Amino acid sequence: MNDSAAGPRAPATHGTGDFAILDTGHLPVAVPELERVIRSILAGATTSFASDRNSTCYRVSLSAGNGASDTAVIKVPRFGRQRTNDDVTFAGETAVLGKLPAAGIANAYRLLARVKAGGMHFLVTTNVPGAPPDPLLHSLDRRQLAALFDSLLLMDRQGLMHYDLKPGNILFDRDTHGFVDFEFARFEPWLDAFAPAAATYCEDYNVSPNPYFPSRSNVANFEFRTLFRYLAELEEAGPVSAPETFFRGYLQEKSRYHTRMASHLAGLAPDSVEQMSARAGVTGEEVRCRLAKAAAYENTLAALMHEASPSVTDLERSLVGFRHDVFERQREQADTSRREAFERAGHERDIGRLPAEYMDAMSGTFERVWRSRPVP
Repeated sequence: MNDSAAGPRAPATHGTGDFAILDTGHLPVAVPELERVIRSILAGATTSFASDRNSTCYRVSLSAGNGASDTAVIKVPRFGRQRTNDDVTFAGETAVLGKLPAAGIANAYRLLARVKAGGMHFLVTTNVPGAPPDPLLHSLDRRQLAALFDSLLLMDRQGLMHYDLKPGNILFDRDTHGFVDFEFARFEPWLDAFAPAAATYCEDYNVSPNPYFPSRSNVANFEFRTLFRYLAELEEAGPVSAPETFFRGYLQEKSRYHTRMASHLAGLAPDSVEQMSARAGVTGEEVRCRLAKAAAYENTLAALMHEASPSVTDLERSLVGFRHDVFERQREQADTSRREAFERAGHERDIGRLPAEYMDAMSGTFERVWRSRPVP
């Protein structure tokens, strides 16, 4: 976990009048310059470049306080019924951003300051270059996918759930990529994986496909927030075989994620095992046994993804679509895709083409995702 990592520093300098710096990051910022650009935003003299349900973003040139200047991004809350986040102060996101460096999450925007001015709050961060994945304008290749899985693995190992890995929040710039918009991100209690509450916690769109290690996964979030849309756009662009070819390559890159996750679970430090044992109320030996099963299953997934047979490809893509349908509250479509997936899984189980353990785990994942849907 890194919950004990140092958060944002309390500022030593405030501005003038109703302008106040509430938090600062670890990079210098010239306060007068910061006040100038924020008052420009308040006056409507600065043009935004992006907006979603909760925030509007502005890209500005900002002095670093040492004579140099660089591009920064300023987020301003959007008010209205469309909001999905009650926090209009950016306090939660600021706390998460303060922990990212200690957690080794280097390819994310960094906190410069949190400011209050004109009765509103502003989040000021570094700028992340690049563009969202797009099959026509900014297509993903195998090398980019491999690097992306490296980042998602690091977040999963740290217990950091981003929760909003939609296309606009993952920016690719040639062979590099970066993450933005951590307003929903949380460092989750992964040491509670075997605690009784984990069963309810994993009734969620983001649930990991590993039944032996209850957790949530950034890979799952990326798949139903971004990959689903990417495949749909690829299908529209043609040729007909393009989505299947791309997804097969995606799964083959994903196999390395599972291999490395297996090594991580098998090699957890003794103090982590002890903490898991205490929180679950079971012996350390029981925890080690569960971790061994979880690691073995990750290796099973790695082998299946590396081969990426048509059967595995069909089932895995149906799970991506199902997560998306449940998340978007498309109840009838989700019900149909769930039924079709179970029929396909039953057929595969009958002919014995895929391991029974994988088929059972896949069925369990569908059920946990299904239980996360809102009650009508």
